[in-house]
Amino acid sequence: MTSSLQLADLKRLVDVENIDHVYDLLGYDYECESNFERNGGRDELRIRRARFLESICLRCQPRSEQIRRCFNQINCSYAEAFVLAHRTTPPAEVVNSLNELVLYRQGKRLGPRERAIEFGARRDVDFVDPLRRYKVLQGTCPSHLAGVTRIWCLAVDTVSRSYSHAIALAMCFIAIHPFSDGNGRVGRMLFTWLCHRWGLAIKWLAEGDDGEVLRTGVGIHSTEHLMAQLMIRAADGHNRAFPYASHDSCGKAADALSQTLRNLDLLLATEQFRSLEEHMSTFRHLQDESPRFASLREFMC
Repeated sequence: MTSSLQLADLKRLVDVENIDHVYDLLGYDYECESNFERNGGRDELRIRRARFLESICLRCQPRSEQIRRCFNQINCSYAEAFVLAHRTTPPAEVVNSLNELVLYRQGKRLGPRERAIEFGARRDVDFVDPLRRYKVLQGTCPSHLAGVTRIWCLAVDTVSRSYSHAIALAMCFIAIHPFSDGNGRVGRMLFTWLCHRWGLAIKWLAEGDDGEVLRTGVGIHSTEHLMAQLMIRAADGHNRAFPYASHDSCGKAADALSQTLRNLDLLLATEQFRSLEEHMSTFRHLQDESPRFASLREFMC
């Protein structure tokens, strides 16, 4: 490359080039740091980072998480293109394709997870919700994943077509947590895909400066508290990870989520859903334009 890419250039590049070519141009695999350090390849890591810095026009030396954010945004831009180009594609195919795109070249196993997973507590992030540590949830047990995910896919074409139902389905998808990583990003992409598939004006779920879901409000009125409360309600409380859940409770959580998906209107009538939807409306979480690359503005020229 003869000159560094600015943010506008990066946007144009991903619009016209395939994802493999973009990765080759930037010369950096954003999961290589831990791999190289673990295997004693620090010199190779320095070479790759230097090439990346030559390719991207930055205001300052980036931290590892900023580099990862850059590639996550690149991956998500291709996922968005897939969403807009596959309006009538079967839901199961869309779900699996989005998982592959948002985790492209991260060195992680793709597809449905095979192990139990907990989510909802991120101690490395300064969440606005002071009760965050108590919102740890567990995803659907691996033995029940296929069944619950199939019911989610069936719901796509059986529920009423509204933004409220799209929000509910996106939240239920995150509650299922079918993948080892990227469930939030895939869930947000699916919200937009549902709008497109159902013939609604396309909307996007807002993202914060860190590329994660936009977090607004404080305490029990914060985005993530309200999301957690809705997911707990969707699984009838059986997806709480503390006290540690038994195998029986995992089965009950799967059954409850399946029942919720079959009768989604009942979830929309709950206080938990009304509170989250009002919060999202108040803080403008539904946007008319994609949030893609907005989180890179702070460190890219």
